[in-house]
Amino acid sequence: MEDGRIGTRPFVLLLVAWAVFRGAQLSILGAGFGYDPNIYLSYARSWGAGAAPYAAFHPEYPPGALLLFIVPFLAGGFQYVAPFQAEMAIFDAVTFALVFAFARRLWPGDTVRQIVVAAGYLVATAVLHPVLYWRYDLAPAALTLGALYLATTGRDSASAFCLGLSASVKLWPAALAPLWIGASARRKGWRGALRDAAWIAVGLALPALPFVSRAGLGIFGFLQFQSERALQLESVWANLALLLDAARVSATRITYDHNAFNVRGGPAGALLAASRIAVLVLTFAPQAMALRRRLAGAPELPMRMWVDAATATVLGLLIGSSVLSPQFMIWLVPLLVLTGVPGLAAAIGLAAFTTAIYPALYDALVSRQPPGYGVALACLSARNLLLVVAYAMLVRRLARDAARNTVHGGKSDIALAAT
Repeated sequence: MEDGRIGTRPFVLLLVAWAVFRGAQLSILGAGFGYDPNIYLSYARSWGAGAAPYAAFHPEYPPGALLLFIVPFLAGGFQYVAPFQAEMAIFDAVTFALVFAFARRLWPGDTVRQIVVAAGYLVATAVLHPVLYWRYDLAPAALTLGALYLATTGRDSASAFCLGLSASVKLWPAALAPLWIGASARRKGWRGALRDAAWIAVGLALPALPFVSRAGLGIFGFLQFQSERALQLESVWANLALLLDAARVSATRITYDHNAFNVRGGPAGALLAASRIAVLVLTFAPQAMALRRRLAGAPELPMRMWVDAATATVLGLLIGSSVLSPQFMIWLVPLLVLTGVPGLAAAIGLAAFTTAIYPALYDALVSRQPPGYGVALACLSARNLLLVVAYAMLVRRLARDAARNTVHGGKSDIALAAT
């Protein structure tokens, strides 16, 4: 129990429970929908036909994602969806196991809480069923949670490599790098921090090697695609623009580009500029607070603070970014359920509002036609407000823990040490 390892029997029971639950979910709710698997298939087909990724064609995703996309194509050819969903199911099972492993270490001896946390993950992700197995976001979520677990169990190099590998699949885990490097610097000095930074770089660069010889620096082309994006319809910033429009303060319009609906006109330009500053502040502030505890002379950064800082970072990224798609909630749910009962409730609430918006109310949100538009805007506003409240609660907890540690002269809090 002390090292957080899961015995054979709990692990088998865990997988059986997961399989039964997901089987019922898929039979009742379906596997999801959307055009995204067709995009993944088109990239895999082009690559399989001999075209060079990032040279002959230009994916909107980083190189690690293409390695994920090619596997279902090799397994099923044009019958792509079923093997792709099987691939995502594997990452889902790994994520579920990691959530349970975290729960065993955070609440040792409290079997009920461990089961509730694991069940909370299953429920929240089931509510996200339209996108759960129809996007590839389970892959970076599983890799990031694995990196976090390795970091909290002292496997620093493996953790850093796993974090870099996750960022090679989708860039958002790279936002957590300062937490990894800063914790390493205080624990092992700057040489240790540089070594872990190098492992992150190796994990990030390794999946790009198959493409470098033909595409060269073109492998960074996907960054241009992302930098050109406007205020995506569901983002906090687009939400503000829509509320101002509803209050007749300004006028906006909905456009479709970069494979998404976006809000333009009125205050959208100023809000887009503000988002680029806000995303940096909101993303890195929680990490600075967690590292402040370590700087104050505390011993090892506790697992609870690792989880809180990582969760708040992802929340800050979602709030501050100009793009917020439904599948992004998959990044957040495994972390949020580990922050306690309020976090578990917030995860289910966020999932419910997200699925209400997409797909149920999405047409009304895009068309802005009454009466559905009012309900859609209210759900969007409630979901984004819940993100902000969850972020504020975690930041407050991080600030309180850091201040307590400073006042106590660097002595660790008994409750934190216990976890």
